[in-house]
Amino acid sequence: MKKLIVSSILCLTTTLSYADTIQIKVDADISIYEASPDATGEGGWYLYIGNHFAGQEYYSLFKFDLTGLTSQLSPGDVLNINSLTFNSYQNYNTNYATTVNGNLYLGTDDNWTPATTTWNTYISKVGSLLTSTPLTPGNKWVSWDLTGKLLPSDFISDNLVTLVLDSDTTGSAGWYDFASREYSDIYNSDIYYSYLDIDYTIQQGGITPVPEPSTIILLSIGVIGMGGYGRKWLNTKGRMFRLV
Repeated sequence: MKKLIVSSILCLTTTLSYADTIQIKVDADISIYEASPDATGEGGWYLYIGNHFAGQEYYSLFKFDLTGLTSQLSPGDVLNINSLTFNSYQNYNTNYATTVNGNLYLGTDDNWTPATTTWNTYISKVGSLLTSTPLTPGNKWVSWDLTGKLLPSDFISDNLVTLVLDSDTTGSAGWYDFASREYSDIYNSDIYYSYLDIDYTIQQGGITPVPEPSTIILLSIGVIGMGGYGRKWLNTKGRMFRLV
């Protein structure tokens, strides 16, 4: 009985949680171009990053809808991100684009659409640098590790997150291209959509403190004491019954 009660106390005071993984594909993507800042952003098959011509930069925007993750949360739950990567398919680079860094930023405004977004309307909303990864020539998938850099607080309020990609190519022209939604659509599938891989844990009901060992010991002593008192009471009653 003592073990059962103590175990029950522990179960009531620890946090229930479960872990899972989810892949979320891009909801919208587009490139914006410094040389035509008031024109609609670049559409089509390629998402350009880098220096197209000297002094004329391209940035690419990627918007993700994370409702598939956040809809699992109930009031009081705590979402923890164990690992998170951004993945995009590099499908072209200029012949003179050498190894550069692909710089990934957080966008500070998720209310944009490919039909209306321009350099002038979005460049001021490019937030802090999240991470960088080396880019080398070739057609391949490229990953950026965002673990500990993209946090639930960055998307929990509106279920959306915008990532902004650029490279550090400067001086002479050079750029890298990544596959857009339209590029993937020519294959009649979403196989080349950029995506997020998220490994996460949800603590249900929030974080509940576990009792300190001293508290558990005191409770255990109390249970043992109650048991001893009960046996003493029965023995006393037994002697009374025998005397009678």
